[in-house]
Amino acid sequence: MTIRISNQRIAWYIILISLILLANYSLYHTDTVKPLPNGVIIGSFLDFMIVIPLTTYFLIIRKRFSIKYLSLIIAACYGLAWFIIPSDFISAFQYSKYVLIGVEAVFLATELFVIMLLIRNVPRMIRHYKESKLPFFTSRMEEAFTSKQNASRTTKILISELSLLYYSLFSWNRKRNIEVSNAFTYHKKTSNIALNIMLLHAIIIETLGLHFLLHEWNPLVSYILLIFNVYAVLLILAEIQAIRLNPIIIQNQELHIQLGLSKRLVVPIDQIESIGSCNQNSIDKKEIFDGILNDFVKEPPNIVIMLKEPIAASYFYGVTRKVRSIHLRLDAPDTFRKKLESEQY
Repeated sequence: MTIRISNQRIAWYIILISLILLANYSLYHTDTVKPLPNGVIIGSFLDFMIVIPLTTYFLIIRKRFSIKYLSLIIAACYGLAWFIIPSDFISAFQYSKYVLIGVEAVFLATELFVIMLLIRNVPRMIRHYKESKLPFFTSRMEEAFTSKQNASRTTKILISELSLLYYSLFSWNRKRNIEVSNAFTYHKKTSNIALNIMLLHAIIIETLGLHFLLHEWNPLVSYILLIFNVYAVLLILAEIQAIRLNPIIIQNQELHIQLGLSKRLVVPIDQIESIGSCNQNSIDKKEIFDGILNDFVKEPPNIVIMLKEPIAASYFYGVTRKVRSIHLRLDAPDTFRKKLESEQY
């Protein structure tokens, strides 16, 4: 399902939440209302534990994301309450933490139940993965996970994380086993991998320097930053490997595109309306699949594919978006165009 939240809805959400937070902060940290009524803490807790989560649900989560994300919102609101409301007031409401623990326990139990279902189905998923004819690891994993059920957002996030671990740690001895006539690279004439290596080098140096510097000030902050930087290193390594190992594939009357780790698209050949080298059609940028790698200088596409109808493209963490035009920059665009046109007839 395509996730779209209108700018107007986002603006209203930011305004409403900002007003609630500002009102509560002013209440406790200014002398405007002094002394505070005895029941003011109840109103503040209602704002943080009920009003803000419900506002988030109806304006952001509802019909777009899983209701399980409401658990994270409630936990974040509880943290905000402890940050904004002075400890003297909160001490009278120590029981509130038990309510939070109860709510979180319910959501945690649900997640554990889903994980146990996945574990029970591991043999079946491994069998489907091995039998899959799809060319990319991520696509085969998604097919294995969803062979008997629709993919939930949690499942898609899990697939993204498994892909990250596979490409960053376990794919270095793998070679492409795709027929050369059906595979088309898109990175050999770019500086994308060199750019990623430079970024990787900068993150490693920054990690070594900042970790020891921050450790003297606050060990917890230094370890949190270290975890984020290690994740960033794995993400960049996975991106490099996914680009190297996953060329664009034409097989079984389908065009398979995986741009690194972050973008995927499968296009039935019979859904292609035209193949060109420049975009001569006026089309919304939101409906363009940008299949051009980042480089020191952004290059224009040398292949533009127009579709008869919008097709859902998959992005990292399971985000999807409908696209009608595909922009690519291939190492051998003429050969690719001839091969694709031959598949159309």
